[in-house]
Amino acid sequence: MNIRAADFSDTAFLEEMLFEAFFWDSATARPTLAAFRQEAEFAKLLDGWGRAGDRAIVAATDDGERLGAAWFRLWTPDVHSYGFCGC
Repeated sequence: MNIRAADFSDTAFLEEMLFEAFFWDSATARPTLAAFRQEAEFAKLLDGWGRAGDRAIVAATDDGERLGAAWFRLWTPDVHSYGFCGC
């Protein structure tokens, strides 16, 4: 397994991983990814990915198959999401 810095080509994969994080509980009703993309709260989480303050890593097999990802964004008081602290 390799862990590498994500690049712009990984944006769709980050979106898939974010979707999985939202619906990790199998007891929760799960929409399609296409339908959930339309939700404003979900869409903004990766909107414009690659700006200053965006960082991600991707875990992949030796053959390049992506297995998982971790990332963070730096938010502003005007544009933020869960856990934001504008202290």
